[in-house]
Amino acid sequence: MRVLIIGCGYVGKALSKHFLSDGHFVTVTTRHQENVATLRSCSSQVLLFDGKDYTDLQNVLPSQDLVLLTVAADSPDKYENTYLKTAQQLLLLSANTLSAPTLIYTSSTSVYQENQGGIVVEDSLLEETRTHSSILIKTEKILQKLSQHGWKVCIFRLSEIYGPGRSILGRIKNLEGKKLPGDGNKYTNMIHVDDIVGACDFAFQNDFSGVFNLSDDDHFLRRKWYDQIAEKYSLKKVEWDETLSSYHGGNKKVSNQKIKEAGYVFQVPHRQITSPKF
Repeated sequence: MRVLIIGCGYVGKALSKHFLSDGHFVTVTTRHQENVATLRSCSSQVLLFDGKDYTDLQNVLPSQDLVLLTVAADSPDKYENTYLKTAQQLLLLSANTLSAPTLIYTSSTSVYQENQGGIVVEDSLLEETRTHSSILIKTEKILQKLSQHGWKVCIFRLSEIYGPGRSILGRIKNLEGKKLPGDGNKYTNMIHVDDIVGACDFAFQNDFSGVFNLSDDDHFLRRKWYDQIAEKYSLKKVEWDETLSSYHGGNKKVSNQKIKEAGYVFQVPHRQITSPKF
């Protein structure tokens, strides 16, 4: 099988290692020359893709069985170029390809509106007034149009990601002596990178299409949870500043019921403080 991963950062690299280890030919793209050498060790082919010249992408796209769009913006001002323009180009290129691969796009649960701590599901109201959320929503809508050309399109809305190299304990250690915006009384929604990889593989193997949330079973209040971690490892508790605007978005509990009902079994459903995956 041929797999194309567009945007090979933290999630893309994990996906590349997984599909390469399964014996597939994996092509990855990166915007940064300095990442090429590292990516060669976990892929079959690396394309330097600047988001302006789409020639290489146009050349490899027709032969792919699975396309994974896992781009991430380097900064807030690059959202439109990273997400929206990439989706628009994919749609243009798809009209001229004979093959119709599966596309899996990793979106974000930040597309949902504030829900006052209530549960959000895949058809809950979306936040179209905030610029960054609006761009992500528009990106999803454009990618869904790929189905008009025979593509199977699956969109995973990811919660806050953690895993090797992004451990929660490591974050708390880095926050010692610092203040976080808000009061900490918003629910956390997180997903382990192993379950992103697992769900993407499961979705492809089972011909998934549509929108699915990817979030674990836990919804701890951030302040209380961070305090428990600090106490467990004898760290200073995180301080909060309510005069600063929180960057964690609305207060909600992201439901993972739909993906479970589709048959996916989470590898890391709970965030155990003492777990090796923590």
